[in-house]
Amino acid sequence: MVLAGIGGAGAYAAPPSPPPTGYVAQATPTVTATLVGTTRLDFGGMAGGGSAVSGSTKLPATIPASRMPHTPDVGDKASATTAKHASVSRVGMKANPINPTVAGQPVAGATANLSASVAGLNAFDQGITHPVYDSSGHPLSLPGVDIEPPDQGVCAGNGYVMEINNVVARVFSANLTGGTKAAPIESLFKTPEVFGAAGDGSFSIQGDPRCFYDAQSGRWFASQLWLDENDATGYGWAGTFVAVSTSGDPNGTWNDYFVPDAYNATGTSTCNNLPPTDPSANPCLGDQPLLGVDGASVQISTNEYSVFRSNPAAQAGLYFLSKAAMVAGAKSVSTLFSAVGATVAAPGAGPWYSLTPAQAPDGRYSTANGGTSYALSALDFVNAGDNRIAEWAYTNTSAVDHGGSVKIFETTLSSGQYAAPPLPTVAQKTGSVPLALVWNRLNGAKKNSPLPEGGIATNDDRMGSVTVDPSTGALLGALNTGVNQPRTGSTALVQGGIAYFVTTPVWGATGLVPGSVTTGYIAPAGANAVYPGVAVAASGAGVIGYTLTGSAYYPSQAYTVIRSGDQVGSVVHVARSGVGPQDGFSEYQDIGTGLYSPRWGDYGAAVAHGSTITFAGEMIGQSCTSTQFASDFTCGGTRDLFANWGTGVSTLSVP
Repeated sequence: MVLAGIGGAGAYAAPPSPPPTGYVAQATPTVTATLVGTTRLDFGGMAGGGSAVSGSTKLPATIPASRMPHTPDVGDKASATTAKHASVSRVGMKANPINPTVAGQPVAGATANLSASVAGLNAFDQGITHPVYDSSGHPLSLPGVDIEPPDQGVCAGNGYVMEINNVVARVFSANLTGGTKAAPIESLFKTPEVFGAAGDGSFSIQGDPRCFYDAQSGRWFASQLWLDENDATGYGWAGTFVAVSTSGDPNGTWNDYFVPDAYNATGTSTCNNLPPTDPSANPCLGDQPLLGVDGASVQISTNEYSVFRSNPAAQAGLYFLSKAAMVAGAKSVSTLFSAVGATVAAPGAGPWYSLTPAQAPDGRYSTANGGTSYALSALDFVNAGDNRIAEWAYTNTSAVDHGGSVKIFETTLSSGQYAAPPLPTVAQKTGSVPLALVWNRLNGAKKNSPLPEGGIATNDDRMGSVTVDPSTGALLGALNTGVNQPRTGSTALVQGGIAYFVTTPVWGATGLVPGSVTTGYIAPAGANAVYPGVAVAASGAGVIGYTLTGSAYYPSQAYTVIRSGDQVGSVVHVARSGVGPQDGFSEYQDIGTGLYSPRWGDYGAAVAHGSTITFAGEMIGQSCTSTQFASDFTCGGTRDLFANWGTGVSTLSVP
């Protein structure tokens, strides 16, 4: 066996030589990514190309159906069956009784090494950059295109921090000063305005953005999903956009590539690209594309769903593109693909889903066996709870440049228990919710009565974030879980928490073999922690960031410290305190299935760059009274009519 842990930049699990042959799948050339243009982020601009939005922000009496808000998981035309199997398909079930029992942990203020913390993007930024257009092509006054949940991304390096969230982006300096105005993400990916708001005939779902600064090439990479339910653009039904900067400055130009959906292109799992008028049409999309970068390749891991039917549902797909070709601005890039969710048997109900890349910081990539990188995934396929995780390895990733195939290995590891968090929501502190008081009146409901404050959605227990510890070669992954917090003289308190896993890959003669897993938990006393983002610097110091919420806490940005040797702390630290409850449309509106009320960000994000950890997550950074809301529903430019989400971006100095 070969075990990692030799320290320094080379501390990775090295596959034996000659290369092992016990791979479970191969990624081979399947589709071609096409360069669709060169763009730049339009800071302060508007999707659809309009000029400044003007007009009253006084609360209207009613809102027409055409101006109602959206959730990216279910388009207006997707069937109820599809909605049931969209990216939160595990939401809506009762809390799992097989939770780990974890003592509540103290909640404290920030550590001394929290070097900066600022308000990030918010719902107002999203609305003001995404107007709805009239039939003459003129932008209407607010509200804009309000979307929930805000899906968090953050990347950092070369003196910059870039926050990317749903359909907006912003750039800071490394110390979080000098932030730009918000930019519509459509300006980055050269796409029409989301949800057809510009009246161009398309009806696109965009979002799930990710970004990463690659210190090896000195370039920035960003990705997002694409689905056009009208199939009305040259991009086809579905795929993934990947943009790469042309310099080390994210404010400059980017080259945009479109990667067509390979399930559709190959007919895998009955998916196809037939036009919507064909009765055999079964377009599919790769939901929640997860971005990974190593020495040779840019990697995208997706979950495949049928748009209008019930199958496939959550089948993992892996794409590998040449990093060198993309950095060079090649007009086309051959893309290696494997439909592992459809072709590789899973230990249980399956299929494999959310193979989350283990991102190595600062260009510290493994070159063994033509390039090797790793991923982790959860095995709780049916919300029954589990005590196993899957470890993945991809070898010969340089095949994207030199030919051949990427070899995919998997081994199942025994871990501590985890289970779906309390579903569908956990508590938030009671506060002012002016939208709740007028929601029924705005949408024309027959029963014009105020609604109660909602909760914070917990989604499921898929692997949320994975990183590599360069100092030990270990992989650290984290996910949402339910936890039972013991109480004296009473039954356990069921809360949302985070399970984290530390494991070092072990190789045998034929491939990965099971190694040991250290499992731990984050469980703030009497409260909830959800949506983790994990990052570890070269020294071994790091952070797990997440949202803290509970009956005594408005949704806040919090974190737990990781010490050298992959030792995770037991104190919950608050980076930015929330100042009000979530008061967005998904708190109050059933989007058609009963599974989508409410919504919260599908992930947190964290990244190590040098001796700094930057982490970001959803929180609520605003509050206003009903009187203020009635006179100005943006509450001074802090929210839009239908949403009040916000984010926090923070940095931690580490050894």
